[in-house]
Amino acid sequence: MKQIKNQFILMDNAEFAKWLESQTIKRSIKRIQNHHTWKPRYSGFKDDNHFSLLEGMKRSHLKRDFSDIAQNITTFPDGTIAVCRPLTKIPAGIKGANTGGICIEHVGNFDIGGDEMTTMHKDIIVYLNALLCAKFNLSPDANSIVYHHWWTAAGKRTNGINVAKSCPGTNFFGGNKVEDAEKNFIPKIITQLKKIDASFKEEPVVEKLPISYSKNGVVPYGKELQEYLNQFPGISLKVDGWPGKNSSDALKKVMGHYLVGDPRIN
Repeated sequence: MKQIKNQFILMDNAEFAKWLESQTIKRSIKRIQNHHTWKPRYSGFKDDNHFSLLEGMKRSHLKRDFSDIAQNITTFPDGTIAVCRPLTKIPAGIKGANTGGICIEHVGNFDIGGDEMTTMHKDIIVYLNALLCAKFNLSPDANSIVYHHWWTAAGKRTNGINVAKSCPGTNFFGGNKVEDAEKNFIPKIITQLKKIDASFKEEPVVEKLPISYSKNGVVPYGKELQEYLNQFPGISLKVDGWPGKNSSDALKKVMGHYLVGDPRIN
């Protein structure tokens, strides 16, 4: 599935999760911006025109004197995700809220009377927000998960009072007000985040691992262990039967707070 064209990387959810895990972002991330494109709408999306839509958005943003496409990430009705402006770069999504932000554009017009969001799109939007919260250690609330509608054109947050934009739409997960996000959107992100955290933190994972440690912390097992670890998000070991430091580090990551030499592990 993974496709690359120019600066854009198109991925499914699993591929994006692995890609995100591998990224080192040194700038501080404090908020995730959610936007809709308004235009293009669903009617302009085809199964194979992801890149042409992205190139069109970039051209539009450059004409407005942006240095690059505005958003870091774009989501599509088919549940795919595209990386656009590098995550290392501050986006150009909301004046007054770009520093410390990750900007996501969701393709479609989600105002009342606009596009009806597909189930795949709903799922990937929730999953993406939760995954970014996990990556940047954000607690999902109305300060870390934000809508463009809550800021004025001058860059002042007024929570929807005297603003020009409805973005991400008056029907985005039930509405674009702060109370709509707190009631309908953020709880879904919290539920998804718990599932993501559980994949790393559940203690039964430890009980399933048929391993023991050597004194220097190198795992003395081969291909079986590497194949097992590769089932976890963010782990991509070469299955060569020689589990050295990379396998040991991956094991410690999967096991979370359990450390090499922990007496509870035999």
